[in-house]
Amino acid sequence: MDRPYEHSYVLNGIPVIADTFASIFFKVPQGLTAASAGKASASFEADLVDGKGNRVTRFGGPLNSFIWSGSSLYDLERSSFQPKHNEEYRLHVRYHPGSGVGEGFGHIYVRCAIGGS
Repeated sequence: MDRPYEHSYVLNGIPVIADTFASIFFKVPQGLTAASAGKASASFEADLVDGKGNRVTRFGGPLNSFIWSGSSLYDLERSSFQPKHNEEYRLHVRYHPGSGVGEGFGHIYVRCAIGGS
């Protein structure tokens, strides 16, 4: 996590089930916590467009601005989207390192979920 990163990914075959959504997460190394990220100056951005180039969602900011779920970060209002049947998406991500994040690797993943208790 000590080097900048920028890449685009093609996403297809995302499951489409009634009342489900997909969420984009950024997983950080185990040693990085919400408390230590508060002192870090690193940031993460994600931009998701559909096959026609229409923006589906976009979010970003300093690591301490995200919701932390274990060692995964997400934006409560903008990480999730409703996938469409047979739609192809392009996810563009950017990571800007900063002081206080240490070494290791981050990961991007998309999780599909159904609400419940």
